[in-house]
Amino acid sequence: MLVNANCITGSIPGWLSTLPRLFFLQLDDNLLSGEFPKELCALPALVSPQPLDNTSLDLPIYVSVTVQQYNSLFKLGWEIFAANNTLSGSIPSEIGHLKQLQRLGLSHNNLLGKILEQMSDLINLEVLELSTNQLTGEIPASMVNLHFLRWLSVANDKLHGLIPSGTQLQSFDASHYEGNLGLCGPPLPNQCPY
Repeated sequence: MLVNANCITGSIPGWLSTLPRLFFLQLDDNLLSGEFPKELCALPALVSPQPLDNTSLDLPIYVSVTVQQYNSLFKLGWEIFAANNTLSGSIPSEIGHLKQLQRLGLSHNNLLGKILEQMSDLINLEVLELSTNQLTGEIPASMVNLHFLRWLSVANDKLHGLIPSGTQLQSFDASHYEGNLGLCGPPLPNQCPY
């Protein structure tokens, strides 16, 4: 479901979790408010592997903005993006149930609280965008278990502490962490005082 940049207002409806084959949800650049609904953390296609049936759709599928063409549903990817809205509250702890999720984008919102340990349960996660929110606390050390993570941005939050070491988390550019005055350690130039 692709509904980017449509001036949609209100909250993200929890009933979306009743759609058994929904695995691609892009809600970027709208006027959505309220909390990220914990019901979305029960999307069947993102919780456990589901067979996808290409026969019910006419292919190719064109995704606007970058005008990309997909000849298979499988190439779209399993993702939830709701960036550039005014979502508030905390990321629900149930987020860890979305084991099939490959990309999660919640940047440029008003999300509060910590980056949850449950994020490390997203074992297929490749992209995690949490920048420009009000997130606090440390980056959980358990995030080193996200072996497929190829993009992470937590820039311009309110994080502190040492960036977990010995993993790909140091391979990201320092700009992915900038704007968090309390963060330290590679790839940032500032060393931790402890």
